[in-house]
Amino acid sequence: TGVNYTRAEFGSCTAPGTPASCRVPYVADIATSDGALDDNGHGTHVSAIAASVAPAARVIGLDVYASGSASSVDIISALNWAIANQATYNIVAINISLAATTKFTSACTAGNPFVTPVANAKAAGMLTVMAAGNSGFTNGIAMPACTPGAVSVGAVYDANVGAVTWSNCTDATTAADKVGCFSNSANFLTLLAPGAMITTAGMTIGGTSQASPHVAGAVALLAQAYPADSPDVRLGRLTGNGISLVD
Repeated sequence: TGVNYTRAEFGSCTAPGTPASCRVPYVADIATSDGALDDNGHGTHVSAIAASVAPAARVIGLDVYASGSASSVDIISALNWAIANQATYNIVAINISLAATTKFTSACTAGNPFVTPVANAKAAGMLTVMAAGNSGFTNGIAMPACTPGAVSVGAVYDANVGAVTWSNCTDATTAADKVGCFSNSANFLTLLAPGAMITTAGMTIGGTSQASPHVAGAVALLAQAYPADSPDVRLGRLTGNGISLVD
């Protein structure tokens, strides 16, 4: 939904790349312009999470929302922009914190327009990290996270925050590393990451949208520490070293 780069989390920018401490070098409305840096707040919150995980990284904001929804055409245009500009900005991770509601019980390939751009992103040196969705599925995840090659991310709590009621379920108890009842899950989900409750950019929000940028930020840290790694090796460092959890 955009990035409010004037916030302190991004260096209190007055414009993209200004002043020198600004961490947002570029923003664009891929969808029809809404005339605002972020007319919703979701994109700013998500971006601030990634920026907090990787404090030396920069963030590019590509707004794919218009009138409360995002089209696959605009999302793919944003993916293709990142691919075309990977070398210019040294982009290592693409975060997509959005999801449809249809359940896919296996990797979705037939008629999926995201297959090619996700593969092209990896070939260009980037991992595409996607929120698994908040429908509470226990045997499926949503589009586009079900795309082969995407890093799909479900959500766990980062602490005991007491009972939490979501729009579609209630967690009577919560604890660090407990999977949120809202989080989509499946045997082909790539990772779980903290997604509730996350406070940054003046907001406290939970969802797989908040889990995904934790992973994107971690990918940026790994790229900084191990710049010669391929995207698959970076992902392996995450999937091969995390805590194993049962949903």
